[in-house]
Amino acid sequence: MFSIQTTSVLAQDETPNDVLSHGEEIYVATCIACHGNDGKGAIPGVQDLSAVDGLLAKSDDELIESITNGFSLPSSPIAMPPNGGNPNLDPRDIVAVITYLRDRFQIPMKARDLSD
Repeated sequence: MFSIQTTSVLAQDETPNDVLSHGEEIYVATCIACHGNDGKGAIPGVQDLSAVDGLLAKSDDELIESITNGFSLPSSPIAMPPNGGNPNLDPRDIVAVITYLRDRFQIPMKARDLSD
C-alpha cells in the first residue's frame, strides 16, 4: 500500500484497512459512474485512472486540488465537477479515495524534480 502525505486529515484511530475501505465506499458512491469499475472511464472523455502516467501519477496535493475544485482538459469534452459532483465530500473522503485508487491500481505519485 502507498502512504499518503496528507494523513493529518485522517482520524488517528483509523487503520490502513479502514482508509482503504472508506476510499472504496467513496469511489463506488461518487466516482464509479464516470470512471467505471475498472477506472478506465465509463463514458467517453473521462480520464483513465489506471494509466501509469495518468492522473494518479500526480502529487497528492495536485489530486486533492483537482478533486476539490474540479477541472477540465482541452482534450476532453467532459469536465470533472467539484468534489466529483458530491457536495458532501470532505477532505477525509478525498484522501481516502486517493489512497484507495493508488493501492488498487498500484500507481505511486511521481517523485518531485528538485533539479531547479
